[in-house]
Amino acid sequence: MEVGIAVGLAWLAVIVLAHFIVLWTTAPSVRPRISQTVFFIGIVGILLTLVLLSAEVSKTALAFYALAAMLTYGALLVLYLPFYYSVVASLSLQSLIMLNKQPDDSLPITELRERFASIQLVKKRMATMAANGFVTQHGNAYVLSAKGRFFASTFLWIKTFWKLGPGG
Repeated sequence: MEVGIAVGLAWLAVIVLAHFIVLWTTAPSVRPRISQTVFFIGIVGILLTLVLLSAEVSKTALAFYALAAMLTYGALLVLYLPFYYSVVASLSLQSLIMLNKQPDDSLPITELRERFASIQLVKKRMATMAANGFVTQHGNAYVLSAKGRFFASTFLWIKTFWKLGPGG
């Protein structure tokens, strides 16, 4: 069982590194397709690794190794992908980053509305972020709180490291 978990962990590490390389080296328009291929290669890699082990272990042990490897890889991928797509596509994170880039951590509501498609969407997002302590409303503008500044800086660093660019 431990061998299967180790194989799943090892291939996830290889795939996450490969995913970073894809992010650093490819145009945003092709990243989704290449990323899917990379994640599929992880499954193929696990199977090939287990084929190499098949001469040394029983078929029963190999089946358990395969199950443990696939479950480990799948479970960790299920944790990684929502985090990745939150960083890439979250309107709340984009709003925090926009606020963080302003000299006074403040942005008029009108500028936020211009950036996003819907006035209602902006109102709901900003109200939720205010309720959770990320921003405060001062007159006709939203201002980052210390908590909001921390999250914006953290995710801006991640987006920069992943070379996601302004829109994700």
